[in-house]
Amino acid sequence: MLTDDQVARMEYLAACTEMPLADLCAELAGRLAIPEFELAEDDECARAFSFHDQVEYNVTWPRSGSLRDWLPYAPEHFTHGVNLTIGRQHATIKQREWDFAAIAAPVGQALADITGQDALHYGSWISAARTTRRDTRFRAAGDAD
Repeated sequence: MLTDDQVARMEYLAACTEMPLADLCAELAGRLAIPEFELAEDDECARAFSFHDQVEYNVTWPRSGSLRDWLPYAPEHFTHGVNLTIGRQHATIKQREWDFAAIAAPVGQALADITGQDALHYGSWISAARTTRRDTRFRAAGDAD
């Protein structure tokens, strides 16, 4: 996993599903061709972690059932958070080009397709002084609305 000094940026996504965390993460790993997630739990939430190609994938499912109850800045009506932590050695960071379409967008689309509900990319962290709010929605394949 990445240490604080190895982190270049983070992307925040949210999904809504009643799927067990292990099932959601197994589907996500398969669709993204990343290693199987490691599961962990504590009193507040269940979590899952995977690491591939300088990207740390962290899926969180708060016990309350609401992401916003656990993270006040998270969007309403979502149950799961997905944080992507991108290392300084990632190819797009080394080239000084951030490629949203190569990393965050496939995760958002996979979440929407797996859950059958909209997924949301709601923020980006670039430094302690720079967090950007986002509102990019991903719709499930075949959802024409």
